[in-house]
Amino acid sequence: MLEQYPNTSRDENAEILAFLSDGPLLDIGSLKGDETVRYKIAAFEDEHRKAFRTTPMQIAVLLVVFVIAALACSMLWDIGR
Repeated sequence: MLEQYPNTSRDENAEILAFLSDGPLLDIGSLKGDETVRYKIAAFEDEHRKAFRTTPMQIAVLLVVFVIAALACSMLWDIGR
C-alpha cells in the first residue's frame, strides 16, 4: 500500500496509519530503510503529522516512569553503602 501512496483511499490511509502507529518497530524500521518506500513514508508522516503527535498524557507517563526508575536506583544505591 505504501508504494501506491498518495494514490490511496481513506481506508488504506487508515490502515497505513494504524500500522505505522502500532505496528512492530522492527518492521517499520526496515520499511523506513527501504529506498523504494522511504520517501513515501516520510510524505505520509508529514501529511498526517497530527496523528503521530505525542500527547501530553504520554509525556507525563514517561516522566513518571523515569522518576520512579531514578528513585529506585537511588534507594538501591543507599542500601548498598
